[in-house]
Amino acid sequence: MQLGHFKCLFLFAFFVACTPAEFDSLDDVTLACSSDDDCPEGYYCEGRLDPSECLKTGERDEEAPELSELSLNLTQAKAGDELVAAFVSNEPLLLEESSVSLNGIAFAFDEAQSDVANLSFV
Repeated sequence: MQLGHFKCLFLFAFFVACTPAEFDSLDDVTLACSSDDDCPEGYYCEGRLDPSECLKTGERDEEAPELSELSLNLTQAKAGDELVAAFVSNEPLLLEESSVSLNGIAFAFDEAQSDVANLSFV
C-alpha cells in the first residue's frame, strides 16, 4: 500500500513539473527581444540595453537629458590646440551612443577626468 501512495505522489509531482509556467506580469521576468514585435502588449523593445529587453511602455524615457554647468575653454585657442568641454547631466548617459560636437568638431570622452557616478563629464 505504501508503494501505491509513493507512485501517486511521484506521478503528481511529474505532471506538475511539466505544466508550463504562467506569468501574471513581467515584473520579475526579463524578456530578450530584437524588435517591439517580440514584446507583449504594453511593452517595447529597448535596444540600447545589452542584450535588448522588453520594458513597460509607460516607463519609456523619451526626453533628452538636461545639461548644466557647461564649460568650454577657448581662451587663446588657435589651430591645433586641444579644447576641453565639460558639463553635468541630470541623468545617466549611454556613453557608447553619446557624442559632443561644436560646429562639426567632435569632442572625445575623457573617462579619467570625468566623474560618471556624479554625472559630470569631460
